[in-house]
Amino acid sequence: MKKLLLILTVALMGCGGFSLDQKDAQATAEKAIKLISERKYDELSELYTNDFKAGESKEVREEKFNQILDAIGPVVSYSLLDSTNLVVTETNELVLKYDVKHSNVETIEEYIISMESGKCEISKINIQQKNL
Repeated sequence: MKKLLLILTVALMGCGGFSLDQKDAQATAEKAIKLISERKYDELSELYTNDFKAGESKEVREEKFNQILDAIGPVVSYSLLDSTNLVVTETNELVLKYDVKHSNVETIEEYIISMESGKCEISKINIQQKNL
């Protein structure tokens, strides 16, 4: 009986929220990689969840991206390293981790994608220099 309850609980947890399509999530993350490299922040902000937009002002976020890009340079190439499905309360999130080669350094970039308003949107971005 306990095993059945555990299996049912795990199955129900996996059904919460909207289902994320991996291809759509990757397309969103890869569009963000390109827009960041091209410093097209207005277009980039259209990919954010409402909570991510509200986390800090557009000007502060743009200044951070400019500082990072001045140091690492534009994107030369990128490849997907890993993807992980997360179930957080009633929402599903997909964590996509990329190896991104820039003109000056190589980075590991993590994009957390969730469903909002029926489409894949970015709820978090993390950019770190590789091998640090």
